[in-house]
Amino acid sequence: MAYKTVNPFTGEVITSFAEIHQQALDGKLQKAAACFETWRNKSFDDRKKVVQKIAYLMRERSDELAALITLEMGKRIKESKGEVELSASIYEYYTTHAERFLADEQLAPGKGAAYTSKEPIGALLGIEPWNYPYYRVARFAAPNIMAGNCVVPKHASNVPQRALAIQKLFDDVGAPEGLHSNLFISSEKINDLLADPIIKSVSLTASEGAGASVAAAAGKNLKKSVLELGGSDPFIIL
Repeated sequence: MAYKTVNPFTGEVITSFAEIHQQALDGKLQKAAACFETWRNKSFDDRKKVVQKIAYLMRERSDELAALITLEMGKRIKESKGEVELSASIYEYYTTHAERFLADEQLAPGKGAAYTSKEPIGALLGIEPWNYPYYRVARFAAPNIMAGNCVVPKHASNVPQRALAIQKLFDDVGAPEGLHSNLFISSEKINDLLADPIIKSVSLTASEGAGASVAAAAGKNLKKSVLELGGSDPFIIL
């Protein structure tokens, strides 16, 4: 399966990218696993420095990033710029609030002492849609990276240049290799990914059919899953 930029107005294929081969995929997973062992032990301040730079660079490159959305999926340029700004604000939001969200919570048992602690779990797979290509990734990546996890997004096949632009943001701010690992793979490989012990959970935004398939594979492999499923049912307003 090729990832293609197709002009939504003219139908012209502008550029395409081949699916990565198995050896490259295995390499990305190994780098994500290795990154996690270091990243999980970073302080919130250290994580914050990387994520804040992502927000800053998104705003600095707003025109360039917005133009890619408009080119690939047809959103009006004003809306594209709005999505870039919204996405940058999400990264920023979690740099401000993540430490408080993830703080240990003291409990009051009848005897002794107890508390709950929120711990990172590893490399997380994100199956992302085409319609909000920066926003959906930011929603997935920002809180999980601030929590000490690494993210492995599998992007929609019609927005490849935007996917590469996100990876370049992480590379250009000096994020550790494996913190964000862009995947150009077919949907047929999702089940194999969920069977891989490196992938600890999956987040999906897609159709009900895709969600059912991913949930089944995640359940089979005892992996956590978060599903955001859409619909296009007609309705009548009187």
